[in-house]
Amino acid sequence: MKKIIGTLILILTISFTHPLYAQQNQDIDSVDYSQWSHGDITEDTLVGISLNQAYAFAQEHNKTAKIVIVAIIDSGVDTAHEDLKNRLWINPREIPFNNIDDDKNGFVDDIHGWNFIGNADGKNVDGDTWELTRLYRKYKKKYGGKTSKDIPKEDIAEYNDWKIIEQDFKKQRAESRESVKRLEELVEAIDESNEVLDTYFDGKPYTKEDVENITTTNNHLSWAKRIYSYFEGDSKSIDGALEYHEGLLSKKLNTRFHSRQIIGDDVNDITDTIYGNNDVTAGTSSHGTGVAGIVAAQRDNDL
Repeated sequence: MKKIIGTLILILTISFTHPLYAQQNQDIDSVDYSQWSHGDITEDTLVGISLNQAYAFAQEHNKTAKIVIVAIIDSGVDTAHEDLKNRLWINPREIPFNNIDDDKNGFVDDIHGWNFIGNADGKNVDGDTWELTRLYRKYKKKYGGKTSKDIPKEDIAEYNDWKIIEQDFKKQRAESRESVKRLEELVEAIDESNEVLDTYFDGKPYTKEDVENITTTNNHLSWAKRIYSYFEGDSKSIDGALEYHEGLLSKKLNTRFHSRQIIGDDVNDITDTIYGNNDVTAGTSSHGTGVAGIVAAQRDNDL
């Protein structure tokens, strides 16, 4: 689906003399279990990629290194990262930064890839298609408010699918609404407990130990003490969850939200290309950079 940022990484793979693969003489008893992903389920009960076995196979069959291109289809990638900048794929048919679509593929200056979740003005979104909401919106126009008695025989299967989609959508939306309500109540409780404790300590600074040492028969003060024991007067631990569910309700589970107004492509046309922008670092680039680093970085640089 055209809802991702694609950045291409050029790497050497099956290069069995590369440090990444130089573990062929490692004894199983001395396996570094922090490298569990290299393990073998049969040899050492680790569900990994069987790196040593692959190396032995390559040596036995005289396999040689080949160059492949790997697409990191994820969030943005830090193209200036010291471990990646010299290993990024470069589009050989595109002249960098001349503002011309040299290779005539619909994308101007797509040197390392393309960002499909933004517009030409540089504005980006977190995602451009939430499938459940899209299907809910699509089929509601056709089946909303109807019962099976109203549906022609040839549409029954699709109608049944709609009922499942409707149930799932409403369930997720209700759960997020309830989560927002509960989380907001927690934030209010933390604020109120802080006020109670501030009053108890006459506005003077206090520590966790000070609160723990409070002895009281006052129910309100006991309640404030209990709330403080969970959150220590700070709502940061729940702010992320609150922001997440508020985001779901305002975007993902909001049938009126259309990121297409920003992006500009046609969700029903998989052939259109004139949309997006050249900001391949857009979004939260840390995750995409991490994935790219795992694929492309050398393993002799203390990463």
